[in-house]
Amino acid sequence: MVCLTTNRAVPLISRQHGQAAVLAFLLMGAVVLAGLMLFASGQRASAHMTLQNAADAGAYSVSQIEARDLNFAAYMNRAIIANEVALGQVVSLISWARYLQSIGSGLREIGAIIGPVTEGVGTIVLDSLAAFYDGVGAVAENSVNYLYQSVLGPLFKTIIEGYSTAEKAFHYITAYLVLVAAKKVIKGNDPNASLSAFGYGALLAHEYSYLKKFAPWQKTDKVSTGTGRMGAMVEASRDPFLTQRGKTWGVSQSVGFSLGSILNIIHAPHWLRDLISKFGFDFSENLSFTLYAGTQGGGEMRYISQTRGDRFNWSGADAAGMGFYGHFRLYLKVAGLTILDINTHLPPSFLGLGNEISLPFAGGSAQIGKAANSLNPSNMIRGDTVPDSSYGGAPGTYPQSWDAYIMPTISAKNFDSKYKGLPGFVDVPPYDETQGFEAPYVLVGVTADSPQPFIASGRFASPKGDAGNVIGALSKAEVYFARPNDLSYFARPDHLGEQGNPYDPYWQARLVDTTFADRALALAGQQQQYWMPSTKKIVNRLKQAKSELCPIIQQAGLPC
Repeated sequence: MVCLTTNRAVPLISRQHGQAAVLAFLLMGAVVLAGLMLFASGQRASAHMTLQNAADAGAYSVSQIEARDLNFAAYMNRAIIANEVALGQVVSLISWARYLQSIGSGLREIGAIIGPVTEGVGTIVLDSLAAFYDGVGAVAENSVNYLYQSVLGPLFKTIIEGYSTAEKAFHYITAYLVLVAAKKVIKGNDPNASLSAFGYGALLAHEYSYLKKFAPWQKTDKVSTGTGRMGAMVEASRDPFLTQRGKTWGVSQSVGFSLGSILNIIHAPHWLRDLISKFGFDFSENLSFTLYAGTQGGGEMRYISQTRGDRFNWSGADAAGMGFYGHFRLYLKVAGLTILDINTHLPPSFLGLGNEISLPFAGGSAQIGKAANSLNPSNMIRGDTVPDSSYGGAPGTYPQSWDAYIMPTISAKNFDSKYKGLPGFVDVPPYDETQGFEAPYVLVGVTADSPQPFIASGRFASPKGDAGNVIGALSKAEVYFARPNDLSYFARPDHLGEQGNPYDPYWQARLVDTTFADRALALAGQQQQYWMPSTKKIVNRLKQAKSELCPIIQQAGLPC
């Protein structure tokens, strides 16, 4: 029996079966790991975006609340100014009524002077007219005074104090609203987020700067630049009745002649004209003058000196009179030389009468407040306390009427000693925009727990640089002033830019970029990641470098 055996070769490829599966398995692990890392990074990116939105909303809300506070203060300050001007009008009405009564006194004095000349007729007529002015003035003063004491005075002062109190309450409540709104808005945008310790500190520092420096509450028991600006705003808000009431009438005349006009009148021959011209002979004379009469008056909010209580008060004055002023010129020239040249006002300044001669006739004044302003004529006319244009120009126009006749009347009896001057208000002093968390900038720092990492340890674990797996965000906003000049209704007539102030309600809020200093500060205070190594780390690193370099230095034969 023959047995045959056949040896068949097995293909090499069959012996490599399953090796691709190993590679695919290894690749699948890498893909799964990459997918998990991508999922984790996506979670962290989404959490960061949500947290940043919450920080932005919180910062913007803080600035928006402060903008509303400043706009509310602007409306209240405007209302205070309007009611102060109304008080000034009442004071001016009292002054005007007293001025009417002074006309009666002036007519009596004139009647006494002309009485002997007119055999008593002038005295009788002027005394009758004086009685009319006395009666009208007394009725007007008593009526306005009664109306003020019983209705207008208490009403105006109550309204002004009410506006001031509301402004103060809203201003200080703003600090509380800022903290409440910041936390509420942040939580509303990200339930896991909250203000960090750094965020609380920055917000409190900002509020202190806002309340004490940027928009302080201005007390008026001491006069400062803030109360001075408010007083100037009241002055600028006066109507024509307060700034300039009254009217002046005048007649002007000019009389003059010259050598040329004389030669023309006498029809001088040409030879005479040539002879005069040859010898250089010329002269001229001119007299121009104005006779005027009228009334002037106005009302002002004036500062009472420190010795009188550091307050402002309202005062008004009215005056009437007649006057004369003019100009005289005399010129003489012979042989080309000026022999005489007189060019002067009338009356001449060397007489010490000023540039006009005034005849006193009538005047009156009034004011309110605990302490009276000095209405002494020397302060009104020549001193630096009040300029000549005060009270509608009355003292400057008729200076002698105050000095010679109205001295007792111009002392101005106060008819309301309970008036306390300007109330307290929110002021915005001139400022330079600052950086950091000082007003008008606000810096908001928030933190939240980061998403749970899928690898808790090992090479791929989340670094501890996240301060215990806590993520953070930083946002910055500012309150700023912008008058809408592109709208004609709001634009300034002079089209000039305007600095932020507490009288125009054009405050707004916006987000701004954080600075490098903001981010570095937040990184250290919020994430505990210090961009600068500690001193201990620096020393350890230097010691390590020395230990590594010493063997090399010693091999070179140098001491280490």
